[in-house]
Amino acid sequence: MNHQTFYQEAFIALRETGRSVSESVLTILHKYLDGKPAKKGRKKLRRTDRDAALWKSTFWSEVSTEVFETETFSLALARYLRQKPYTHHGLLQNLFKRSPNSLRYAIKYSQIFLSTDNPRWQEIEMLNTANDAKFCSFLDACRVLEEEWYGLELHIQAREKAFEKFSVLEILVYASLYTFKHLLVDGQSVKDAETSQRQMEALNQILLRKLKQSVPEDFQLTECSLGELLKEHMSPFLFTQEYDITHYRRCEYLLDAFEQLLSAHLAFNYFEGHILDWFCFDKDTSFRFEGEKLMVDYDDTSDGRHWDENGKKLAVLPMYWFYRADKEFFLSGLIEKQFGLPENHEFNQLAYKKALRTMLQLYEVYGLDQEIIVTGGVKINLFKLLHSLELMSVFYLNDFILAFEENYKRTGHWQAALAQLAFDGLANGMENRFPITFAEQDAKVERIQSWTVTDTYPQGSKKTAKIILDFWTNDLSAQTKHLHQKNQTQAPFPELYERPILKIGRYLFTLPWLMFNQDNATSAINNLRRIGRHRKERMTETRRIEIRLAELFETHGFRVVSNYEPPKEFLPDAGEVDLICARDGHLFIFEIKSGYFRKTLKAAWLHKTNTLRKAGLQLTRKKEAVLHGLETRSSLMQDLGLQRHPCDDHIHCWILDTSLEYDHEHFSDFLKVSIQEVLIALRDERHLLRAAERFSLDKKPSVSGTTDAETFYDEFVGKQASDTLYPDVFSAERFVYVIESGLVWKS
Repeated sequence: MNHQTFYQEAFIALRETGRSVSESVLTILHKYLDGKPAKKGRKKLRRTDRDAALWKSTFWSEVSTEVFETETFSLALARYLRQKPYTHHGLLQNLFKRSPNSLRYAIKYSQIFLSTDNPRWQEIEMLNTANDAKFCSFLDACRVLEEEWYGLELHIQAREKAFEKFSVLEILVYASLYTFKHLLVDGQSVKDAETSQRQMEALNQILLRKLKQSVPEDFQLTECSLGELLKEHMSPFLFTQEYDITHYRRCEYLLDAFEQLLSAHLAFNYFEGHILDWFCFDKDTSFRFEGEKLMVDYDDTSDGRHWDENGKKLAVLPMYWFYRADKEFFLSGLIEKQFGLPENHEFNQLAYKKALRTMLQLYEVYGLDQEIIVTGGVKINLFKLLHSLELMSVFYLNDFILAFEENYKRTGHWQAALAQLAFDGLANGMENRFPITFAEQDAKVERIQSWTVTDTYPQGSKKTAKIILDFWTNDLSAQTKHLHQKNQTQAPFPELYERPILKIGRYLFTLPWLMFNQDNATSAINNLRRIGRHRKERMTETRRIEIRLAELFETHGFRVVSNYEPPKEFLPDAGEVDLICARDGHLFIFEIKSGYFRKTLKAAWLHKTNTLRKAGLQLTRKKEAVLHGLETRSSLMQDLGLQRHPCDDHIHCWILDTSLEYDHEHFSDFLKVSIQEVLIALRDERHLLRAAERFSLDKKPSVSGTTDAETFYDEFVGKQASDTLYPDVFSAERFVYVIESGLVWKS
């Protein structure tokens, strides 16, 4: 039989096991979405092979409209729309007649309307939709969105022309000037977290687009060429009197052109994030036309509400981890220690606590250990790695941002303030206080060597300092080579906040505003989990997540079985069960997933329709395998301390995920909840989530001799009797209620 009919073979085999047509087709659709099968016999299958095999299958004539209207089918159809090689004549017209909603969702998910030259969009344009006013209006909305999207892209391209012959470094120089120019207005900072993030994203996109246009020769930077470049583009703003007016006006024009380029990216990103993504990836989003203007409404949709709730959780969770670190810091007695010079003590102490905060989060949520292996197979102390970035942030805050603010208050103008900053640096031992800083790698290593002091290396270690710098460095020349490689899977491009030190030639560059203003916890997590997603240690780290969760459940009286392997003769594809826990006659089966922080609805939707969708299917099989194991293997019952088979309402199958996306939603009828919520619930630490609302970080605890330190700290953060999640006593039943009702997040 021709290899293109293997899905038909699978359908026949499933039907022979007694499954219905609908069950069989949905099973096949999930396999298709998962890229299965990978092979047919010894032949490796391409994606185009699977596309053709699915849509050529003859079982479609037996499929009911009910299947066509499932989310699974819409996801599969979106795959058909995104591909170009294969055409199934009549498919879309037939689907339009039988299930126009599924076709509409597939068009949205695929975003095919943004590629008007794609044969699939041309198929859609040729559909006979004249009698369906709702569908016609939908297609009109798609065309309007494409027109606006394309117009914004053209606007970016037009603004890029001013920098067509510029190098990456020249772009970065104007970016550094821009950030200081707009850092303050009337002496007040205007860089709130949301504004900073938007600008970082736009700058990252400008950088990426420029790298795609660059060649390796652009990165052959010498001391002479660097000096000439800075003299050409940056010095006129700092030492205006030394340059003729024509030169200065040209640089002023270029800075204005950069502002327009950044604004063009900000407008494009706003459109994508606030209009296009919601139109495409929220099923409940509605739209309407006001004249010729398209209005997209998502404020009152379930996804819209979830997105807002998720934002609130993301706002308070960093403070939870900070107070966890603050408490550990306090209990360790370090509160009496002097951190660096007296004038820098408070900043340095805060840097230590922040590094400890991220360390705890990476250890407990993401399964990292005290030492990690980085590129080249080198081991490095995780805390030192994190602490180094916090110390860099402190340095740039103290020596650049705060100093600039003081200068601004005296001068009232950003250029004068920046010029004074540069002059003070030159007067203070020729230190670099320019809006973009740079140093050769060896010099940078020497500068941070003191941060690596240990008992073994009382003067610090150059080797460790170099490893730290390499970890936080984005080699732009290497990135350019990778971007130009064809027929290879593209690794994710490091965003500025993930690797904020930029290497060009033998020089390392930093943007002071970026270094002080970024979220270093997210930087570390995404550097390891997104950029480093192919690290060999990922599997070991995921296993540690399971082990540490198991230990935490055991401290609460649960009996735990980790990594249970069901007998393959019953359900061959069940796979290993991550964690099974039991207490008080309740049975818990957990599927654990680990990832990184996502910033856009599209990225979250991809996580939902891939990782979480598959997790639900995996849990379906694993639940069946575990329940079969309880019935047939007395050893499993004994290991879990169960006297009898649990009743249905005492069986809880949850997807535990490091991310918060789509928390408390159900996948294949199984609850998805974040690992962080489970940790807070088991530790009964809801009061640390509320601590930020109760007092300021400026309030400092001091050692008390009247009570034990732990009780003192709980009183210090305002722990109240009503904060406890278990007012009577901890029980499995109460734990289930705490999680299923989301009690951790409720006031």
